[in-house]
Amino acid sequence: MTISDVLVYPLVTVRRQYPTVISKQIHADGIRPVEESYFVIFEVLTDTGLRGIGEVSDIEPDALPDLEQLGEGLRRALVGRSPWDVANILAVLPEHTSDRAPLDSRLYACAVDMALYDLQGKAAGVPVYRLFGGARREAIPISAVVYIRDAALVADEVRERREQGFHHFKLKVGLGLDQDEASLAALREAAGPEAKVKIDPNGAWTVEEAIRCLRRLEKYDVAGVETPIPAPDLEGKLALKREISIPILEHVGTPEFALACARTGAVDVFNLALCGCGGLYRAMQVAAVAEAAGIGCLLGSTLELWPGTAAQAHFGAAIGPLRMPSDLVGPLMYQSDVVREPWSYQDGLLPVPNAPGLGVELALEAP
Repeated sequence: MTISDVLVYPLVTVRRQYPTVISKQIHADGIRPVEESYFVIFEVLTDTGLRGIGEVSDIEPDALPDLEQLGEGLRRALVGRSPWDVANILAVLPEHTSDRAPLDSRLYACAVDMALYDLQGKAAGVPVYRLFGGARREAIPISAVVYIRDAALVADEVRERREQGFHHFKLKVGLGLDQDEASLAALREAAGPEAKVKIDPNGAWTVEEAIRCLRRLEKYDVAGVETPIPAPDLEGKLALKREISIPILEHVGTPEFALACARTGAVDVFNLALCGCGGLYRAMQVAAVAEAAGIGCLLGSTLELWPGTAAQAHFGAAIGPLRMPSDLVGPLMYQSDVVREPWSYQDGLLPVPNAPGLGVELALEAP
């Protein structure tokens, strides 16, 4: 099986269910909510007729690629190669990068990686998780993610999610301690005492601010705080751990950073997202470090559509140390998607697809 072409679809623009805000969107001149997301979807074609789906997820509006240039770069990197040659293909992607075709980023490497594994699974007639040793679980426990908004709206959203079957939640914070506490109090009351609740300031705090905020918020039985200070600051996290008891969750995208986190003991739980690692091949390396170090993981998200969510689900099925509810809520946050038959969340769980490859079929019209 040899790659014969790459088909890049027109830019996909999807409205969010409501305008979302995280701390990074709070600026001196006001709050800039996100109302829609942009995706590049492509298919890697082979001489056997099989097609592998790649999704470049939630691209920043000021970083949208030139699709023609992107297609040319992907063809130069992929055509004539075997989809089984993942490591070498990922290694040459940066060589085909241009200002308008950013193939050196993990986001684009992730999309290529998932397309290759989709092809491998389809060729072998097995779900992608079988390529990594089989499924350790059939479904992924999910935290419904609630963004920065008025406390009354937070409570309404949590009640709605509970009616949909969700039991656990992550709350975006960082607008200000008074509003953060009001929102967390509303979420906890609506979610109930049994819910696992994480908070995520997206690195907005200094160490001193984090200590002050978390001391005030810990009475709400917070199961973890994600990126309380900028991700690379391990010394700051160690200082934070000396002052607060809330577990620290952090995005970990490379084996090197995973090893540093494990050696220092600065991080309690790794947040692993395929887009942050650069795809399944590299994410499995990070997960292996976590498992060897006895560190738990959860699956993070950049709000993928169903193809990207499927890739995450296969990853979550295959790894060992998945110990906290994960954030794979992209399909919940959008008004539309790109697949023919999306599956559904069940009682707060995301079932793992069992069809060959990723287990999804595009509903897009070919260009």
